[in-house]
Amino acid sequence: MKLIAQKDIDRKKWDALVLSQEDTLLYNQSIYLDNLSENWMLCTNDDYSFGMPLPFTLRLGIKGLYTSNFIRAVDWVGDRSVLTDDFLKQLEALLRKEFKHASLRLENDFLMGSKDDRVYQMLSEKTGLNEQAKRSL
Repeated sequence: MKLIAQKDIDRKKWDALVLSQEDTLLYNQSIYLDNLSENWMLCTNDDYSFGMPLPFTLRLGIKGLYTSNFIRAVDWVGDRSVLTDDFLKQLEALLRKEFKHASLRLENDFLMGSKDDRVYQMLSEKTGLNEQAKRSL
């Protein structure tokens, strides 16, 4: 598994993989990503049998993953049997090393871990907010 810069991606292999998968969103094709993302790279293996596109921004020298406008979500494309716990830990370490910020919508929550790993904040009843503000949160 490696990260491939946008200019070095074999677009024919990547698009062939995306189009060969019945359950993969078409937004993962290179033509969509080229036109709707500021930058993107690909996390894949040498033979392009699986992977995930990674749209990102570069602001003040900080790379941040994001989901491009008009693209509902990005997702893992290809062989899902590689998504073992060890593989996902390696993938997460690779992404954390490359990107300092992430706001990425995934079609499937394969990177989210268990619900116990998620961090959230409970609102107390004494917030002083009206009902509409509470619903907005």
